[in-house]
Amino acid sequence: MGLAFLITSDNLQLLSERKVLKEREYAALLDASAVIATARDEAARIVADAQREFDKRQAAGYDEGMRRAQREQAAQAYTQALAAARTMETMKDAMADIVVKAVRAIVGEMSTRTLYEAALARIAPLVRDEAFLIVRIAPGRTDEMRDALDGAFAGQSNRQKIRIVEDAQLERHACTVETPSGRIDASLDLQIDALRQAIRRDALKGAAR
Repeated sequence: MGLAFLITSDNLQLLSERKVLKEREYAALLDASAVIATARDEAARIVADAQREFDKRQAAGYDEGMRRAQREQAAQAYTQALAAARTMETMKDAMADIVVKAVRAIVGEMSTRTLYEAALARIAPLVRDEAFLIVRIAPGRTDEMRDALDGAFAGQSNRQKIRIVEDAQLERHACTVETPSGRIDASLDLQIDALRQAIRRDALKGAAR
């Protein structure tokens, strides 16, 4: 399935006029791997081009003077390319801000139920074998969460007991799931923060290798 958005080293663009993404598209957007791969590939391409030029110039010389001049020129071009790659690495924070801003703009048009469904789709495999679940949400969101749970666990023959609890301390899109094994925070803000940190940490990792 093609994504409904495009991330480049400069900005993020929606590929359609839709303001609301489908659940699968929203889940994909929250997956930082696509963002990370785009930035890493761009930086790696710059370095690879410089390396090819470096090798080409070294192999093309006919006398020592020419070879020396070519090596120096190739080395300079290679150094400049590495500097460009390092400059791109300094853009990590800016890239993270661009993506996070776009995510917040998109989810602002989505219903709470849709956000719950996206979060539960990621959690369901982790809690499949738990004896029971306690799902905590913001006040007044019980019906939306119940509908989202029905969709997330549809077709599960051995569905565990699930209790929905309204918690006044939680924000509108917040959602936590408690099990005998522990607690999972699926809140939107937490997911977006994790996305930001992943981009800042790994966006251009290994670009200068």
